[in-house]
Formats: sequence, structure tokens, C-alpha cells
Amino acid sequence: MSNLLIGVYRRSSAALLVLMAGAISHAQPVCTSWIKAVTPTVPNSTIDRIRPDVHDVSCGDPYVEVRSAGISLYQFGILANPVNPGIGIRDIAIRIPRHPQPEIGAHATLPAETIGVFVNGVPIENHLGYDSFEGRNLWHYDLNSPFGVDPSHTGITPLLTQLLKDGSRPSPIIGFALDGYPIYGPWANPNGVLKRMRSSYRLRAITERTTWPDGTHLTPGQFGPPIDKTNPLGIFSEDYEYVDGSGDLDRFNGRFVVTPEYPEGTYAYFLATDDDGQLAFPYLLANAFYGKMPSETITPARIAQPKGFTLSATSARPQAGTPVTFSFETAEHALEFVHEKPIHLIVVSEDLSEFSHIHPARTWGDSYRVVHTFPHGGHYRLYAEFTLPGEGPRIEAFDLQVMGTPKPAQPLSTTTRTQPALSGLVAELTASATLHAGVDELLRFRLNSTAGLQPWLGAWGHFVLIGDGMSSFIHAHPIDAATPAQSESGVPHRHPTIQGNTPPPDVLEVPVAFPRAGLYKLWAQFQVNGEVQVIPFVLRVAPGATPATTTAIPKSAIRVSVGPAGFTPARIEIPAGKATTLAVTRDSQPNCASKIVFPDLGITRDLPPGKTVLVSLPATSAKELKFACGMGMYRGLLVVK
Repeated sequence: MSNLLIGVYRRSSAALLVLMAGAISHAQPVCTSWIKAVTPTVPNSTIDRIRPDVHDVSCGDPYVEVRSAGISLYQFGILANPVNPGIGIRDIAIRIPRHPQPEIGAHATLPAETIGVFVNGVPIENHLGYDSFEGRNLWHYDLNSPFGVDPSHTGITPLLTQLLKDGSRPSPIIGFALDGYPIYGPWANPNGVLKRMRSSYRLRAITERTTWPDGTHLTPGQFGPPIDKTNPLGIFSEDYEYVDGSGDLDRFNGRFVVTPEYPEGTYAYFLATDDDGQLAFPYLLANAFYGKMPSETITPARIAQPKGFTLSATSARPQAGTPVTFSFETAEHALEFVHEKPIHLIVVSEDLSEFSHIHPARTWGDSYRVVHTFPHGGHYRLYAEFTLPGEGPRIEAFDLQVMGTPKPAQPLSTTTRTQPALSGLVAELTASATLHAGVDELLRFRLNSTAGLQPWLGAWGHFVLIGDGMSSFIHAHPIDAATPAQSESGVPHRHPTIQGNTPPPDVLEVPVAFPRAGLYKLWAQFQVNGEVQVIPFVLRVAPGATPATTTAIPKSAIRVSVGPAGFTPARIEIPAGKATTLAVTRDSQPNCASKIVFPDLGITRDLPPGKTVLVSLPATSAKELKFACGMGMYRGLLVVK
């Protein structure tokens, strides 16, 4: 932007406060409270597209639409920082309800991105829900902590600093949330006395991150990092709890007030500050919207409702060739990200000739949606893989009858172990000449070229296997599946255990346990130069070669089971200074637990499917020791006390 253009727009922060306080219309503050950009001398020019502040306000009904480039010379400090630093000038259009209404049902949780817009046209982004520990959507970094503002890049005092200091009058509107309610600065006089608005959130009195503020007990694999110098208390938003009545604001970080803009009163959010005038958690909005969010134009038909989970669709009997929207809703919580996605949805036809691996994305609240088009009529099955906080991994299967002309059935028949993709990629599968059920088989995949091979969903490949007649389901990954976790925007999440970019391996080794004999369709998925390639195989699996054996279990042994949902129990207490024996029984159903690993003790044991293995643990001092399956998918905790 030229110096001339900057000179045209630069005003002092004090002048801006007057502008914000003066732009009042008692009838429609949502239409008049915006800081408008100076009209360009040359319409539709480059300068027109990149000018700061609000370009246009369309005050329609039921929505007000605000357009801007997402930039301004009026600084709101760190609260206006984009969660993705790579974002620059944009063409932004944000819709805000003109007549906000309070939500009387379940309140929509805040999305991980835009939650409102400042009056200068800069989007308000969720600094508390974007970046999470290990990219798993469980422990979210507070990107505003510690508080600090650096005005050096503009040479002017940030507006945020003025708002924090100016206690001579009620603060002006600084923005609007996506539910339509205004957001004010920190000063208000709700009871006739001008005061700072204090949030009702405080740091929890915890010594370890094993529960959420709402009391949810997490599994050991979902625990947050230790509270130490690297991850001090307050670095995550889940380190805080809401204490009703401890401050001036409610759990959404707002309250009902009478203001100059709303003389008859309104619900409003506030910029929360502490007694020292510093920004205080949760800053603007907390966890969820107070008001109703825009309603959907579709009325979904409920298909199934397993525990804590509901599947709906725009039609219970979708039509081939017509897009159908699937909606997944959880009871209370957002889902854990496993392999970078909250839900892995596998869609297959009855004869296994059609295959899709798709990922519902989060919408308002704890709802996840995806659009899919079935190519033909007939019977389909949907396998949904997801993990709720406090639970292990789950797989739910749903059957659908799709209307329309069916595709002629294609009976399964074994294929050669070298198969091509449409792009020219070729995968060679090597394994035992005869695959057996009930044992761990190691499938090795070698590609004709690894040039352009990229990690996809946290692994070098994904492998889905389904038995003939949809009799069983397996979703497997290479043993070396640890690759940098990415957000959907492409920005790496903070992950302390992954360093740098690992080159693609020459051979991908995939452990698989087939639960029964028969034919299996296998789809191998690889990402090459940004495109996902699918290579299908059909394998024959023979009955188990060895009979099951019985292991004598000592009476003093602690019994542990492991299956598709992980370890049970996942938290094991053992006495300090005393050797202990674990009797670990692995389920015969497909799962990732071919091994159990105690890294701090240097112990690794194979876990054959359907068998019990005795694991001797040496005497040790009081401490906590982690254990996991060989691929790190299932995790547990030994508490020595």
C-alpha cells in the first residue's frame, strides 16, 4: 500500500474512539456502527480492492452483510491477529443477523475460525480453538497468552490500549458476533456505576491435565501435557473454568445491559479485563454463542442414533446421482482429531465395487456435515470412525438403500499383487503366500515411484479392508505413520514429538489381523503431488493355521484387555517398589494392538490376536509411565504409587 494511501486513512486512536462513539443510530446500530473506508477516486481500481476498513454495508433483512479486505490502520492489537499468519488481503463478506434472538436450546459452540467482525472490517477469529496440542482438538492453545501488543509496525498507539485505559465513559461497540449481538470494550455501567467488565473465568486448581473443565474424565491417550515451564498453567483454554457469579459476565462472556446504542437494553459481549486493566481470559467470546445461529434450509431425516451420536441425512432414501448431505451430531463435545480429521467416513456398495473415503467437516455447534453423491442405486454401507473425549475409538456402521438404477453386481475375485492406479502409480504388495485369519499379517507395499509422495491425513498411506458381504471392516496404517500434523488450512499444528519433514519410505509396512477367512477388498490410498490415488486389491484369507492356546494367569496379575476401542483399563495403578505382572488379552477383532510398548521401561511384547500375554514389570519408584500399542494409536498410563 502506498504512503499516500496510508496518509489518507491514518487518524489518531483518540479520533477513532470519537468516531466509534458517535456513529450511533438508536434504531439500527448493526447498520451504522462501522468504520467506513474512504471512497476511492478511481472506482473498481486496485486501490479500491485493497483499501482498509469497511467497503460496504448492506443492511438487509434478516441479515446485514459487511464487506472488507480484512485490513485496517486502526489497531485492535493481538485480538485482530489472524490465526493463520499467512493470511493477507482478502475479499470478505460476513453476514450478521439484523434481529438477534437468544438461544433457548443447545447453544452453538464457537467454530475454530471466524466468530465475528470488528467495526473496522477485520474478522474476529477464535484464538482459543484454532491450534491444539498435537493437532488433536482436545487441548487448545490460548493464542492471546501472554498478553502483549507491539505497535511498532504502525508508529501509532493501538486502539486496544486506548480502550483498556479510557474509563471516563462506557466503551463503544468494537464489533459484532456472528449471532448478531454487539461486542463492547471493557467499560460499562450495568448498574449505574461505570466499571470494568470482569469475566467469570479463572485458572483451575489442577496439577495434571486429565479432565476437562466440565468434569469430563479423559482417557490417558487424551491427557494434556504436564504442567511445567514448557506448558504452564494457562497456556490452554481448557486450563480455565467458569465460576458463576465470580465476575460481571456470564459463561458466554456477556450480559444484558442498557447502552447509548441500545437505550432499551440488549445482550452484549464485552472485552474482558482484570483489575489491573490487562486483557483477561476469554477476552471476547467464550466457548459458545449466546444467540441463535442461522438456521439450516434443510430438514434432515434421522437415520440412526447410537449412544452419544446421531446420523441424519437430507433424505432417508437418497436418489442416485443427486447430492445428499449427511449430518453427524455428538451429544455434548467436539470430536477428537484422529489422523487429522474428526470423522473418517467410508462409503461402500454391497458388492464392494464402489468406495469413497470422505470427511465430514464441523459446522455450527457439534455438528459435522458432508455432501456425497451415490453413483448408482442399491444397498450401501457407511462406516463412521470417530472418538469422543473420554472414550476410545469407535466404528459405527449404517446401511442405506439408494433409489435409482443399480449397477450390475461385480462378484469379488482375487487380483494379482501388483495393481496400478489410473494416474500410472503402481503398488506392489508382498506378504505371506497364504494369508491366515486370527494372526498378525504384515503387508508390505512398494510403489513404482515415491517421487511426489506426500503424507496424507498423518500417514504415508491409508488402507481400508472390508470382507466379502461387508462381513468385517479394517482401517490400517503404516507402522511409521508419524508425520507432521496439519490443520485443514495447511498450517502445521504444534506437535512436540515430530521434527522436520521425513522422506517417504521405500516400503510401507502395514500390520493387519483378519478376523475370519474369506475374500477381502483392500483399497490402498496414497497422496501424490496433492492428489489422492486409490489402488484396489482383492485378497483371499485362509482359516487360522494354529489353534488357540490358553495361558495360565497368576491370581496376582492385573488383567488388561485391548480391542478396537483401546486398552481397558487405560489407567492402571501398581504399587511402588514391587514387581507386577500384567495379563494382557488382545481382542480377536481387527485393531492396532499387535504390540504393547512401555518406552520408559524398555519393554515391548507382541500381542497375538485372541490370546493372553503375561508382561512382567520390574519394581520401580513412584511415578507415572506411559504405554501404548506398537503404532501409538492406543495409549495408557501406569501410575506407580
